[in-house]
Amino acid sequence: MPEAKKIPVCILVHDMAGLDTLNRMVQDGKIKIQSSKIIFWDASLLNSFNNLGFNPGIKVEHIEKYVKKTDFAAMRHKIIDLIKIFPHKKILQDKSFIELTEFNGYSMWWFIRQGFYAHMVVSLKEFSVLETVVRNLKMKKMLLLTGSVTFLGLASNVAKKYNIQLDGKLSEDANHAAGKSAGMFGNIGPGISNASARLIRIIQGFIRFNFIKRETGKKNFLVFTQAHVWTNLGAGLRGDINSYTILRKIMSNKNYRAVVLDYATNTGSAWQAIREKKYPFLPVEYFIFSSYFDRRIQSKISAYQDKLRQVWPGLENSQPLRKSLKYGYLDLFSILKPQISKYFTSNFDSLSSAARNLAIMDKIISENKIDCTICSDENGTSRSIVFASHMNGVPSIGIQHGIIHKFHISYNYGNSDVHSTKSNGNAIKKRNNCILPTKTAVYGRHFRDLLLKLGNYSPDMVEVTGQPRTDLIFENKRNYSRPKLFKQLGLDQNRKLVVYAAQPHKDETESIVALTELVQCIRKMKDVQMLIKLHPNDNWNFYEKILADLDYTCAIIREIDLYELFSAADLLISINSTVMLESLLMDVPVIQLNLREQFDFLSELKGKAFKQVTDKSTLHSSIREYLFDKNSMQKLSKMRREYLSRYFLPVDGKASSRFMNIVNGVIK
Repeated sequence: MPEAKKIPVCILVHDMAGLDTLNRMVQDGKIKIQSSKIIFWDASLLNSFNNLGFNPGIKVEHIEKYVKKTDFAAMRHKIIDLIKIFPHKKILQDKSFIELTEFNGYSMWWFIRQGFYAHMVVSLKEFSVLETVVRNLKMKKMLLLTGSVTFLGLASNVAKKYNIQLDGKLSEDANHAAGKSAGMFGNIGPGISNASARLIRIIQGFIRFNFIKRETGKKNFLVFTQAHVWTNLGAGLRGDINSYTILRKIMSNKNYRAVVLDYATNTGSAWQAIREKKYPFLPVEYFIFSSYFDRRIQSKISAYQDKLRQVWPGLENSQPLRKSLKYGYLDLFSILKPQISKYFTSNFDSLSSAARNLAIMDKIISENKIDCTICSDENGTSRSIVFASHMNGVPSIGIQHGIIHKFHISYNYGNSDVHSTKSNGNAIKKRNNCILPTKTAVYGRHFRDLLLKLGNYSPDMVEVTGQPRTDLIFENKRNYSRPKLFKQLGLDQNRKLVVYAAQPHKDETESIVALTELVQCIRKMKDVQMLIKLHPNDNWNFYEKILADLDYTCAIIREIDLYELFSAADLLISINSTVMLESLLMDVPVIQLNLREQFDFLSELKGKAFKQVTDKSTLHSSIREYLFDKNSMQKLSKMRREYLSRYFLPVDGKASSRFMNIVNGVIK
């Protein structure tokens, strides 16, 4: 009989764990790669492979060209639709996911909704790209090397659909960290350093809270601030950039009193807050710690945890739930099951921790006789403030944080998510609706329109005030000095400055690809220099490693007066950072660098107020055009001023005053 024809193997290396596995298999003689095609999930993996010294004749490539063929916008639309529909479907005991997660009359689904959406996006981006690779290569046999259980599950679904022989090799330490629950204060970093910082902040909270003045006859405000955005504000000022000007207004009014909560998302911001000695800011850790010694709260949380653990076995085997979490042929429930299980069975980063946050904020509001709450971010801990305000009949005011766009899950709600149902023309209060702030202050008319259209906000809930923090531009712009700043940062005044505004992404490949190509481009321009401006939540070491791998040096900075930096910049480049819009506000040219997914969140301004680059071959010419072509620069400057009027009110130093007018209108 003739020998059966061998099917060529396509080797897919998904991550560094997969690359390590490939290297070991080759060294141990378990695999011959000369006759195979190796696909790397990103360019950095390919670079690492080349550094291992394998034969240069081996067929290798990375997936970037397949990424271009993937419709991420369509994917996000489907996920948004799914997020709006599945929680309302009856899945167990004639109850919906929203009803099954009820605590004290409120559904905790709304507290995990954003995180669940993020998990779905990451998984489905990988699924969509993998499916595109499989279709384009027409592969029949794949050796998958990965350290991710989730990715192996995705690949199994694709292999079954396309009738591929799949051999999945999971590294021995796969998802080792994923099995660990976050600590009492969330996913905030391991080790003694973190524990020490949290303990100090608990003590600080105890001292500050017990010595805080209780004054009668004043209006009491609860203000939520974030330690990681505490930074230089110019003219010797430091503070939370999102709430500084508003707090200043409240504290300068003798009839007002502010209870200020300080939330630290990670170990670094916790230590920074300790160094700043931010009296009278109250660390949230103190209230979380104290809640474990509050009989009333503990009793409620224990009962809720018991309820969730009783519900989970039924959900785990619920066919209606599995059916409601179908994405095409993909069994999304099986992929996300480990995460969903944690929501129900873990004490941290879970439904029960959301309930604890709600109970804590309820206690703070009631015991401090709060008249109004103010949140600069309506997610996570601050969402619990909005809900607790509703529980106590207290108005809450949200401040727009970041760019609102059609895929912004925090502002995108279906009609059934937020409104009452009607029967015979009469409104019936629907249990477990998502609670929105009494008022939300936005930058401009465009964002108000989006909240009404995509978020189903009522018209009387949204007010246009401008961005309160831009009042600092009005106050400090006379002090901005490019020569002074360049000297301070060690920059060359004879070279143009390109600022790369970084931002953490769940899919780190986005940042790796963008920064790698940008560095390769900038290093060829002797008259141009680059500075990386980190997002407050960015990992400094992540960017240092990318630069080290590229053998490139440039300034990296986290804390700086953002507007002073923009005043000195010649060009800003970013993937999808909020500061793109603020840079345009200061008439700085902007390039949106989307070499993988195209983040279409300012589509009306694309090609008018800024340029979107989606192909690395055009990056060099685009940078030079925006830096050196005076005609293009003048034309773009004119269009920026014309189109930005709908996005931002003029910077007149009065945004905070307009915000306080809203406050005065809602307090009794």
